[in-house]
Amino acid sequence: MVNNATPPSKNLGGRPPEFDRDEVLTAAVFAFWGGGYKATTVGDLERATGVDRSTLYKSFGGKDGLYRSAADTYIAMATEQLFSKLHDGTDGVEDVLAFIDTLSASYRAGQPRGCYIVNDMGTVDEYDATHRYFDILLTGFLAPLQRAADAGQVPTDSVEPRARFLTAALIGINLTHRNRADPEVAYGLMDGVRAEVATWLD
Repeated sequence: MVNNATPPSKNLGGRPPEFDRDEVLTAAVFAFWGGGYKATTVGDLERATGVDRSTLYKSFGGKDGLYRSAADTYIAMATEQLFSKLHDGTDGVEDVLAFIDTLSASYRAGQPRGCYIVNDMGTVDEYDATHRYFDILLTGFLAPLQRAADAGQVPTDSVEPRARFLTAALIGINLTHRNRADPEVAYGLMDGVRAEVATWLD
């Protein structure tokens, strides 16, 4: 968790409180991701970000506004660290396998369970972030699979069904990783999806 968000200074003479917005949002991402929206209190957010509740309300619109802004930060992080590799790769199916391996390693590296967006599906009325994340997943998988089709690795008419399969699988695995006491269940599901994708090279 990011613990070095700069605490706000005292508001002297009407000056706005000072803090590093990016650090606060990153800290909020990990607070919400680890605890979930409902269980994460404003006190938890104060401790995670180093910013008092009055400033959080004035700067982000309170817990709801901070959740939405942190969702934007999470999506940007996921796009840069994970999905850009799907778009920028050159090896088709191998790019999908590399993505799965990276995600599987991140699960085992001790990051919060599941996915910031997926974890709260059905409990938070934040449909814009959910729709954007779904689109990022789907278009992310479409890109390497289209390259795979162009290279003759997979049939062209299978690109969209396979991308939808991977999107559904990843959402399900994230939910399993979040909600099952034994994370090995999610790891096993990920390994199963990887094994299926590997057959696309046969």
